[in-house]
Amino acid sequence: MLINNKYYLLSWLLLLFITPSIANSTTQSLTNTVKPNQVKLGVYILSIHDINFAANTFAADFWIWANYENSALKPIETMELINAKSHTEMLTLTQNTGTTIWSQKKVQGIFRYHWNMTNFPFDRHKIQIIIEDSLSDTNQLKYVVDTENSKYDKEISIPGFVIKNLTFETTERQYETNYGDPTAQPSSNYSSFRINLELERASILLFIKMHAILYIAFLITVLCFLVLSLIKSTPHVINGIFSALIGSTFATVMNLRSADAIIGYNEVLTLVDRLHILTLIYFVSLSAIAAIVLLTRDKLAPNKLLDFVFLADGVYLLSYILGNIYLVWYAASAL
Repeated sequence: MLINNKYYLLSWLLLLFITPSIANSTTQSLTNTVKPNQVKLGVYILSIHDINFAANTFAADFWIWANYENSALKPIETMELINAKSHTEMLTLTQNTGTTIWSQKKVQGIFRYHWNMTNFPFDRHKIQIIIEDSLSDTNQLKYVVDTENSKYDKEISIPGFVIKNLTFETTERQYETNYGDPTAQPSSNYSSFRINLELERASILLFIKMHAILYIAFLITVLCFLVLSLIKSTPHVINGIFSALIGSTFATVMNLRSADAIIGYNEVLTLVDRLHILTLIYFVSLSAIAAIVLLTRDKLAPNKLLDFVFLADGVYLLSYILGNIYLVWYAASAL
């Protein structure tokens, strides 16, 4: 009888230790097999406007909708616009169609985007609107794209740009925190829905407008070589050459300042900066050539002096043209 009681007690102790482990493994197994709710998101972009290069922002108006089956979800209400600086929501509507739940709302917002102006005015951009659910992680909710109905209004006009493409993607965004939830893992994953709108600058006319003064100033300095060829007979022409250089330099600097007012402050050298700096370097080189001619005019025969001046003029003009072609080609071909 005593032996039977021992076996009975041992059996109960084993059950006490084994049962919780079985329950936990069963619960974990069920958790792993439960599929997250799918929410189909779609967007119709109404306008892109108020582009601000200095503040690194743009404004957008769009409709966004969701199709889902679980009535406990509120994806239109709980979604978060990750890169929005500010936004307003209006005309929210939810309907149960019988087979699925359809929710929609209109959004007007200002969104953050780093406008990389390095290759301006041949720059290309992929502006984004990033959406995540603020409550449900990927164990509970995953976004899919309503590719059939997601579009942009063909009448959208973005001054200075043309729309090249509109794409959508869904990814998982990992955060290295569980936001203090003691029952959660150390990190958490959330489904991310991204709207990508590719813009390309309508650049040729803008490039001509921004650089016309620059190239006129440079051509004036090219003509200075013709005056420089007369320096042996009339030394005082050097004063006119340096006056032309000073005027061209002033025009170039002012043109660069006007361009900066359009582009905004940038920590990198843009194409506009590089072209203006290249031109100023050539102005300095012309000053050096003029000084050399002035110092050697009495030591060189007239024909040799003319040969030197016209050779320098040819190198000056040709190398400048090739330098401009390279810089513009590099910026226009950059992705």
